[in-house]
Amino acid sequence: MTDPTPCPRCLGRGVRIERRDGRLVAVECGCSPVIPASAAALVPPRFEACTFENFRASTKELLTAKKACAEFAEHFPAVDHGLLIAGPNGTGKTHLAAALLKAVAQRTGVQGHFVDYSNLVFRVQSLLSPGGEETMEEIISPLIHAPLLVLDGLGSVRGNAWFLDILFEAVNQRYLHRLPLVATTHFPCSERERDALVDRVGDALASRLMEMCRAVEIAGKDHRREVLQHHHKG
Repeated sequence: MTDPTPCPRCLGRGVRIERRDGRLVAVECGCSPVIPASAAALVPPRFEACTFENFRASTKELLTAKKACAEFAEHFPAVDHGLLIAGPNGTGKTHLAAALLKAVAQRTGVQGHFVDYSNLVFRVQSLLSPGGEETMEEIISPLIHAPLLVLDGLGSVRGNAWFLDILFEAVNQRYLHRLPLVATTHFPCSERERDALVDRVGDALASRLMEMCRAVEIAGKDHRREVLQHHHKG
């Protein structure tokens, strides 16, 4: 795997932090992005309309999660941690992650990289089959170098040990170079309840993510199911 060499001034974020009038501000660095343009991806079309404004914060926990994501977007890249958003399916985790990624791009011009975990597992494990169209470098480089990475649906499918070793290395490189990561998962991530997440992604990766990220726990009903039931009743 290629060793990342991000810009020493901005650490690959595309913007650097300066102190002006007693406060930290983000300033465009002017360096050439490490990540190739073809690999840069903001959000999938399905989530292009997701914003903080149209997020339904119907409970105190959802409101707290929205606030945490909005504050992250407001302060990026002057952040010292990522976010690990955990909660049941259909509670709006991906909506918040997509809104965060878009808000960062709109405020700073920094385009992050959105990765669907189940698709990532499929792409990496497909490298073991002959005739694949992608290379390891093409898949992994954006995970390491993107100034902001969103990993959506962490643990949604079970990857083999080889995949988990590769993903840990990518995440660990981000940790070493202080590049933030936002992940979503439907597995609890509190110290007492994270056994299921550990079983899914391994103790090394789960521990590194917990060290890198602030945990944001969400509890609530599956909004997608409620909408579907309401549609059928109508």
